[in-house]
Amino acid sequence: MINYREYQKAAISAAMKAKNGVCVLPTGSGKSVICAGIVEASEGGVLVLQPSLEILESNIAKAELLGIDAEVYSASAGKKNVGKVTYATIGSIIKKLDLFSHVESVIIDECHLVNAKGGMYEALIRTINPKRLIGLTATPYRLSSNSYGSSMKVITRTRPKIFDNILHVTNPSELVQEGFLIEPEYIAISHDESMLKQNTTGSEFTESSQIAFANKNNINDGIVDLVSRTSHNHYLVFIDSVDESKKTVDMLLSVGISAAEINALTPKGERRRKLEGFRDGSIKVMVNVGTLTTGYDFPALDCIIDAAATMSAALHYQKIGRLVRPFADKSPVVYCMAGNVRRLGNPLKYTMQKTASGRGYEVYSENGRVTTRIITGMPEQDEIISFGKHYGKRLGDVDSGYIEWASENLKGENKNLFYTEKMRRELFL
Repeated sequence: MINYREYQKAAISAAMKAKNGVCVLPTGSGKSVICAGIVEASEGGVLVLQPSLEILESNIAKAELLGIDAEVYSASAGKKNVGKVTYATIGSIIKKLDLFSHVESVIIDECHLVNAKGGMYEALIRTINPKRLIGLTATPYRLSSNSYGSSMKVITRTRPKIFDNILHVTNPSELVQEGFLIEPEYIAISHDESMLKQNTTGSEFTESSQIAFANKNNINDGIVDLVSRTSHNHYLVFIDSVDESKKTVDMLLSVGISAAEINALTPKGERRRKLEGFRDGSIKVMVNVGTLTTGYDFPALDCIIDAAATMSAALHYQKIGRLVRPFADKSPVVYCMAGNVRRLGNPLKYTMQKTASGRGYEVYSENGRVTTRIITGMPEQDEIISFGKHYGKRLGDVDSGYIEWASENLKGENKNLFYTEKMRRELFL
């Protein structure tokens, strides 16, 4: 038995009225509950896809609460069974698609991982050709690169298109206001970021410059000092390299602080044991290299130390999203050691709205556009106007009257720039 919240009911209803589209809901909103509701309401064979064992286990648990008779097909779970309803990891079934010819509905959790230009998801969708295709995600955008640089593009605007429409949007701020999510305190710890360099596509900092950043700023010492002088129950640390991760753990252990590290190569059994220790408190600090992001669910987590510099709004959102679930009397804190909040904004304020044309969606932050804009290390309101009466002026300093006029009368990217600033002021100031 599940008592659905109103926004969960709305998302399920929107999905069942559609043949193809995406439901956008924040991390911590209960997408596994919504997924189960869509499965329960569906007729015919249903295939639910998720990218990891952790998410599969969460999703199947909610299906069981509704009494759904579902099978699991996943090598990671040690089960390879097919039923009318099957929960699967895509890597386990991609060469067995003939087993799923009865499927009429496909639900993809974390659907921002779907690549429209190839890959396992595209091959599965083309082969099965379901009557209904529904995606669920908190970050409905993917990286897109061209000769101008890289940007995050809303997944309904990719070419070729896998998903046709945005069916439902619940923004994080709505759930914070209703008490379903809790917004952490952000504490910035300044460091020298001058050595951080964008890669050739402009989409992220180079690995070498991330390592140089960690070394120049003695990030390991900073983490040890921070943990030593604060009193949180569970510290989740993000760092850029395996070497730095292991070094940090050794330093924490040397001063008597229980710690462990996880990276992409950590064996599954060891990973599970360490995470159990983190949950029961025998491990106070869990250091990881980009692995405890999407799908990691630990409501008691009360502290993140983010020492991994990034230009990716999606990764930034997913990291902070580990902290937002309410639990007892926790007061969550993010210590930002790599400038990510300054660079990318507070992800709990990311807001998805219709575009200026009304024909699509854009995601906005306190800094400006999250999507469409070419990725740079500069908040959008700090851009310098390169034309007209406000030439040489910072966008954020332009008067509201001109912002209003320009957002209605200019064309192309200039129109988008000023419309974005108009939206930023309306949404966040």
